[in-house]
Amino acid sequence: MVLRRINGFSEEIVTEQKGFKTLLEVPTNKKVKIVNIVGGRGARKQLAQFGIGIGSVIKVKRNAPFAGPLLIENQGMAVALGRGVAAKILVEEL
Repeated sequence: MVLRRINGFSEEIVTEQKGFKTLLEVPTNKKVKIVNIVGGRGARKQLAQFGIGIGSVIKVKRNAPFAGPLLIENQGMAVALGRGVAAKILVEEL
């Protein structure tokens, strides 16, 4: 489940029913496809600068369980993503 704030109200986006996960829930060395980015314009712009968008296939290289950024691989390039941004990315496992 992902919570998102819009104009001071929380919107609950249920992901379990569709088989989607957040990027934070993906174990190390798994390939996934991005199906949605729940964040706003800033998050999408930041990800677009790294060539990451809806439909991108990425591999989680490192996902420490409690702290620190996620290390992902996109088109052969390693990218570190903060946990806040990673929580806004919905993926499906391949």
